Amino acid sequence: MKVEVHHIIPVAKGRTDEAENAIALCFDCHTDAGHYNSKHPRGTKFSPEELNHARDMWHFAVKANKITPPDKVDYIYARYLVCKSYSAIREICGGILNNFPVDSPFLFQNVIVKFQTYVVESHPDNYRHSHIGGEAFRTHEEFTKKHPDVRILDRTSKNLFPYFEAQRLPTHQELRQNVANKDSVTSLLLDAGVPPENISSVFAYDEACGDRRFQEIYRLRPLWTVYLAISNISNHPVSFKSLLCEYEQSSGVSFRPFIEKICSTNKEINLPHSPIPPNATVVIPISTLLGPIDGESPALYWQDMSDISTGEVQVSGHGDGSNVINNTAIIGPSLWPKAIRVEDSSHHEVEHQIHDFDLSNLYTIDRSWECGSCPHLFFETLQGKKYWGELFAKAPKEVQTTHFQIPTGVSGCIIAELEQEVSRIVKISVNNTLIYSGVTLNRNEHLSFPVKTGDYVCLIGFYEPLPSTKELNPNPWLKNEIVLDYMRTST
Repeated sequence: MKVEVHHIIPVAKGRTDEAENAIALCFDCHTDAGHYNSKHPRGTKFSPEELNHARDMWHFAVKANKITPPDKVDYIYARYLVCKSYSAIREICGGILNNFPVDSPFLFQNVIVKFQTYVVESHPDNYRHSHIGGEAFRTHEEFTKKHPDVRILDRTSKNLFPYFEAQRLPTHQELRQNVANKDSVTSLLLDAGVPPENISSVFAYDEACGDRRFQEIYRLRPLWTVYLAISNISNHPVSFKSLLCEYEQSSGVSFRPFIEKICSTNKEINLPHSPIPPNATVVIPISTLLGPIDGESPALYWQDMSDISTGEVQVSGHGDGSNVINNTAIIGPSLWPKAIRVEDSSHHEVEHQIHDFDLSNLYTIDRSWECGSCPHLFFETLQGKKYWGELFAKAPKEVQTTHFQIPTGVSGCIIAELEQEVSRIVKISVNNTLIYSGVTLNRNEHLSFPVKTGDYVCLIGFYEPLPSTKELNPNPWLKNEIVLDYMRTST
């Protein structure tokens, strides 16, 4: 049973977890209730007063045994699923649904999946990375001399990119020269005349692995695909006859913001009339998105992780993507489902309404490689944590020494192991006084110690990847996500 508990007034606004402030809702209504805005012209309105009344009336009906069965039988359970993993997208386009997180999936071939297959087949490699390496500089000064207008980043959790030190916009020429031949999405967007700032952003950071350098990367616009997953929740086979929707027909890429529809027409799309067994799911491709360049993702209420045959870790979850709506774009044709017509074994036809796809109510699939790198150092300040950088990064299992002086406003240091590895802290001294020695940090463990402005700190140690680590190539974008998550969630 798809039921969740909703806080009628959020805890963040001063209310508690008591039953008087709770109501049981299905996932769809939970999303609507959580986005009540009396000033917004669109959307279902569930005010706190209405929720309290609905809950009390339901409790009264249960106590009085006045619960009446629904007028019609529910045959289906429909939900939207956004796939954020290129390797998963590639599998789905090829008709491989082994890792699709539903029971007995059947892929419906349509114009949307044809467009997605075209994008995938245009890509020169089997895997699409989050970024492509750019120019490397010997020093910061050499970098800023070439790019004097670069934006220097604040390495706190207030900014989305604490791992990086600088950001700039690429030119059309350098994207064409350095990126397009390595990435199909960039090439298609350039050919469609999309401005460079809507395609990529350039980030620079101090690369400590191997030969130290100041390295640029081109952040690639993430490719997401959207599916309507419709499951047969009855006890007998049913036939999915047709999908009623709005259809946005595109000419080529047709890049546009998610919140802006191009001209659409009402359309009824016939579906295969083959009986769908109980618990089986029809997967209908409906749209192709470009996620935010800044890496923001839908906020998940829950997630489930599993190892898959590719060697990656797959994460399935569901949640709310309202935070990314304004920075998400659509390319290619798109369907906006409204209803589906279903026929049961007695040839009785029922039309089921389907809630709009608006990014605020969705399931997600994502994948990543677990990679060992090195521990991270943070400073404690009155404004919160500030990222310093990586420790012992030159090479794994090599004992290394780091010296630094504590800047103004810092009251503590934190060494955090955030990745698939073990950190060995041989010695920590402050002003030549031994603070710690012989400390081991496993994944998601940290060590903190107090300092004050002007202190001299010496750190000696090394890191070693776990035997299960699948990928050792440095991935600065993944490191940024890991660092940002730690700064936002740790206390």
